[in-house]
Amino acid sequence: MGKKELHPAAVWGAIGLLVVLIGGWFYMSTKGSSEMVDKTKVDMKDEDPPRPGQPGYRQRTTDAPL
Repeated sequence: MGKKELHPAAVWGAIGLLVVLIGGWFYMSTKGSSEMVDKTKVDMKDEDPPRPGQPGYRQRTTDAPL
């Protein structure tokens, strides 16, 4: 018995199917929620973060020493 070869159309069909499946999975995983948000119920304040010495401030390792 000799080595059987796959038909080129079957190979390309399998590759195409794999690409479509991966693309569909990627699309479904990155698609966000499409529901509308009521802007009257969302807190839109953008407060400044606490500065060094203020309550709630946490020093980062990248901060310059005081």
